[in-house]
Amino acid sequence: MLSISILDENDNSPSFPKSSLSVDVLENMRIGELVASVTATDSDSGQNADITYSITATNNHGTFSISPNTGSIFLVKKLDYETQSFYKLNITAKDNGRPPRSSSIPVVIHVRDFNDNPPIFTPGDIFKSIAENLPISASVMTITAHDTDADINGELEYSIVQQIPRGSHFTIDPSTGLIYTNREIDREFSNLFELTVKATDQAVPAEFRRFALKNVTIWVTDQNDNVPSFVSQNALVAEPNIVIGSILTTVVAFDPDDGANGEVEYELVEGDSDTFIMDRYSGDIRLASQLVPSRLMYTLAVSATDHGTDRKTSRTELTILLQGMDGPVFSQPKYITILKEGQPPGTSVISLDASSPRGSASRVEYFIVAVRSGGKAVGRLFTIGRNTGVIQTAAELDREKGSDLYLVDVYAIETDASQPRTQRAESLNFLTPGGDGFTSTPGCRSRSLHSETRERENLEEAN
Repeated sequence: MLSISILDENDNSPSFPKSSLSVDVLENMRIGELVASVTATDSDSGQNADITYSITATNNHGTFSISPNTGSIFLVKKLDYETQSFYKLNITAKDNGRPPRSSSIPVVIHVRDFNDNPPIFTPGDIFKSIAENLPISASVMTITAHDTDADINGELEYSIVQQIPRGSHFTIDPSTGLIYTNREIDREFSNLFELTVKATDQAVPAEFRRFALKNVTIWVTDQNDNVPSFVSQNALVAEPNIVIGSILTTVVAFDPDDGANGEVEYELVEGDSDTFIMDRYSGDIRLASQLVPSRLMYTLAVSATDHGTDRKTSRTELTILLQGMDGPVFSQPKYITILKEGQPPGTSVISLDASSPRGSASRVEYFIVAVRSGGKAVGRLFTIGRNTGVIQTAAELDREKGSDLYLVDVYAIETDASQPRTQRAESLNFLTPGGDGFTSTPGCRSRSLHSETRERENLEEAN
């Protein structure tokens, strides 16, 4: 029998089932992971059908490798979407025939973004200067960050996560980063605001989101929006025989504005300018000529004017009482009052009562000449009804910010006498965190309160 063997001729090239291949991979793919697989077939037999795979073009920087036997494509170098998001490989399948035959397929690899980059603000500190009294919703500045990630991974939302001092004086547009005022901006409240701005990308899920923080410092410049406010008392007592040239009192006004806007000068605008002179810078009032011993009081009008471009002025009346004898008699020489802190200005504290030894027909008026705490003058925290003797608060009192004891010196004068007739009384006002309104204690009938008062007085004298 004759046997004829037909030997294969390498007349077929390897062929791929598709003309091209496209795959998507995440940029955070680990090195060594499988990217894709290509498979070619060869109709020949034997070694003419044995196929070897290779990357024959555009394998940038050797980012990928291919198994020559299986056609599996692997990642060799780390991907970075922001550097390169698209690869096009040319994969060649070659048989082992003689001569070998081959064919190729383009493999397109799309790198999909992974949220691997945080937002970035421009380096350096951010400072902004604004004028006080800006209207609410006024634009301050725009702060932006950049995120090189794509799509929602690179979309940013802005927020203010901290403000010093507290109070939500500023807010920010979450989309644009525009900072604008949310409350009244008052330099006298604070001349410096520190904001912490947060930029957060919108990756999904939310726990994959990344953020960056930026500190923003806002300086508030002054406007002359405050008038000088007098803090010294509007009454004093003088001896009739005081020496010419002596300082009777020093008028003090406070202006919380800054620089020239807060510098104050004084002027004696009404009253006996032949008897009194005033230093425009220090506020000292001196005696220019001898006081008239039979005169009961002098009334002056004093102004305080700041040095701002738009100068602001306030005025006060100053009463100078001449010290006298045999004056009105108070119902008690010392009044003790317990007052709850935090009461609004105008709260009645206690009513003082004095009467003339010469009968009820004599008219009596009352004046506060000093308010002290801790041995120091503390300004106009109390007022007194000139005709009624009712002491009221002139400000909201706070034990933590001020004191828990105030000593108020009060003088009563007979206004229809032919010569000065005055008398002094003292009101000790205790400030407590509890209670409602006030409780007055005549004389020293409360032993525990009297003991505490004596201790406070000793401390005042020691200071």
